Amino acid sequence: MAVEVGGFLRSTDGGKSWTTIDNINPDAHRVLIPVNDPTKLYGTAPTTNCGPETPAGFCVSSDGGVSWKSMTPRDFRIGYVDPFFVHPKDPNLLFVAGAKTGPGTWRNLHTADARVARSRDGDKTWDILSGGLPEHIRANIEGMAMDVWNGGYAIFAGTTDGDVFYSDDEGEHWRTIIKGIGPVSKSHDYVNLALEGQAAHH
Repeated sequence: MAVEVGGFLRSTDGGKSWTTIDNINPDAHRVLIPVNDPTKLYGTAPTTNCGPETPAGFCVSSDGGVSWKSMTPRDFRIGYVDPFFVHPKDPNLLFVAGAKTGPGTWRNLHTADARVARSRDGDKTWDILSGGLPEHIRANIEGMAMDVWNGGYAIFAGTTDGDVFYSDDEGEHWRTIIKGIGPVSKSHDYVNLALEGQAAHH
């Protein structure tokens, strides 16, 4: 289980008791067990608020969360990694999104500078996706979803500005399908990016 700013938690008795996993950045964002390998765990935690020796970024564990390994380099374009998913029929195909820096910097920088990345080899290498996406995404991407059907799938990415991007070709090309629906945001992250003159509440 992942509790943001609370840590990754592990249970070995069906959820009756929990212990904190200490050997990964405790600013836990997401955790997922891939359907094809229940012995593996994927987790995301930012590299922007921990030392270089602490596992962070996009991480993997092969021993039930006892130990973790960072699968993205420390200088990865997405430092504040957050939403991610694994294709349910192709476990080697992964997508992750997030900001370049942490929320504490967004108000001064006036940007989260978000991006989407893709791995086609099960987390070993990553490509930053850009086709059709704005050259500069001021908002952060804090929500992602995938719709899968026989013969294809689509990816959706939502931002703290309320824009939704869509791709149906493995992220090669994107288009904006909705603008300004309201913040797709965790808690009050969107407040740090409120546009000048725009009310910081929705």
